[in-house]
Amino acid sequence: MADKMVFDAWAPPDSIWSRWTKPVLFATARNVPATGAATTPSPLVLDRARIEPPPAGVTTYRSAPAAGGIAIVVELPGDEAVRAGLALAHLGFRPVPLFNALVPFGRMVPAVDVTPTVRALEANAPALRALSLAPDAPPAFLLDARRRGDDKPFVFGFDNRSYCLVSDFPSGEELRRRKIGRVVLLREEAGREPVIDVKDVLYAFQHAGIEIFAASMSGEGAPTAMTVRAPSLGGRLKDWIYRLAVGEPEAGAFGRKVPQSG
Repeated sequence: MADKMVFDAWAPPDSIWSRWTKPVLFATARNVPATGAATTPSPLVLDRARIEPPPAGVTTYRSAPAAGGIAIVVELPGDEAVRAGLALAHLGFRPVPLFNALVPFGRMVPAVDVTPTVRALEANAPALRALSLAPDAPPAFLLDARRRGDDKPFVFGFDNRSYCLVSDFPSGEELRRRKIGRVVLLREEAGREPVIDVKDVLYAFQHAGIEIFAASMSGEGAPTAMTVRAPSLGGRLKDWIYRLAVGEPEAGAFGRKVPQSG
């Protein structure tokens, strides 16, 4: 499928959330080696009860009780995030890919293998297009849980480790204007502390009066309310060192060649 057709399936012009879709992987998808005929992805089914908070929302810091609709932040390995996005689309959500790591050129070894994510976006595009979601369908933002690599120095190859920014998402005020008052963070395990870049995003939402909830792909039951604390000084320092090593994104994209020393 042509790159633009895939992109249009995930970011249709009539969707109010399409302007947040990152075009990086779609634009560099041609760098992924061809592997013959595309395979039909195995479907992923999500129960609404797993991602929908209880109707009588428990108020958290500066939040309003059960204020309106729900948005989802999906943080799973790239291809799994795509499959979860399609499953959420079947529940009426508009998946919004926020993958911002480049596909490496040539045969350079990448810090993060984004090939499965590219193939998942391509393979699931026809099914997503067939759903004909409403232009104002609530968003499900898709992040690659492996975007930071293993958080160790990357010494040689193509460094496409990345991080998300608060500006990669609509503001809390924008969500509230769209009558969204709750955000659910969907991960494999709900209990662990969010990665600092996601924590920054959730903290900004919370500060704007959005309720934050945690949901699990592996667990059962409704999402649980969570209060997002400001990152510690030590966490900030560690993240600053990481971002210094990775560098600033160029035109919203992460990826640069790291030459072999010596």
